Amino acid sequence: MSDGSSMDEKTSGFDSELFFDEESRQEESRRDKLEFMGIDMGSFCFGFELDNVKELVRDLRVTKVPCLPEYYEGVCNWKGNIIPIVSLRRAGGLAPLQDKDNVMQALILVTKAAGLECGFLIETEPQILNVFSDRQVEGELPDKNSSVLTVGKIFEGEDKIVAVINLEESLGKMVVYE
Repeated sequence: MSDGSSMDEKTSGFDSELFFDEESRQEESRRDKLEFMGIDMGSFCFGFELDNVKELVRDLRVTKVPCLPEYYEGVCNWKGNIIPIVSLRRAGGLAPLQDKDNVMQALILVTKAAGLECGFLIETEPQILNVFSDRQVEGELPDKNSSVLTVGKIFEGEDKIVAVINLEESLGKMVVYE
């Protein structure tokens, strides 16, 4: 039988308080990590919450519709539903990189929020962005009159600012006919 003194000698170099403190810090950093679908816009990224992203589609046929605001590219048939296609750059108040006639070569990010579906025409491959919640930029959010998109939160990413779109509010502002 052992009296336990040899166990104390073996663990005397082990600082359990330091070990559990480091473990809780690692667990806390995992909880604070947020993921967004990021679209590079040059000097910053637009971020979409992953719950709102339904699919990334190439080569959908977009049919032009007259008399719509300029940020609308048209409509398309996605899985049997006719959904509007919106230029992310134009809706964000930015000049387009590509000619409007080249819509079929671009990617369409299909999203859904508050029962509204919309495809966003994007010109670059999206990436999953990992940001930490403590990197949220505090203060007043920009209110651009030329932008239809509503920015819900802004985070400092690894190398760029991430403007997370409040999709529910943005899609509500885009409704032309109810």
